[in-house]
Amino acid sequence: GEGIGDLLESADAAEACARCGGQLELDSSDADGLGFTFCAGSVSSTLPSSATSGSSATASPCGEGVGDLRDSEAAETACLECKGPGAYLDFDMAANDGAGFTYCKAVAPSQASSSCGEGIGDL
Repeated sequence: GEGIGDLLESADAAEACARCGGQLELDSSDADGLGFTFCAGSVSSTLPSSATSGSSATASPCGEGVGDLRDSEAAETACLECKGPGAYLDFDMAANDGAGFTYCKAVAPSQASSSCGEGIGDL
């Protein structure tokens, strides 16, 4: 259910995201001000403390989670496996009531994903 712009009202995007165990969220500052709707994972697993520079953190299967997980090899690997080559971890320190949140984002989705309904434009 991810893509450029506000897809929060798209039933198809919400359904696709829910199939992946997530919830749609909008980062209005992304994509040169156009915004980017992403599927924040809600299915959590705990990363080993060594993966997050000595602190424990909770992350989704795509490497997303509370706090700054950009230095976590496990989160980076999970993000790449989830979103494909070029995917990256993006930290939003204003999210989660100031605790911050790390999101896994695809560089430039080129087509809709059959499993998660991701792509550019109105899906």
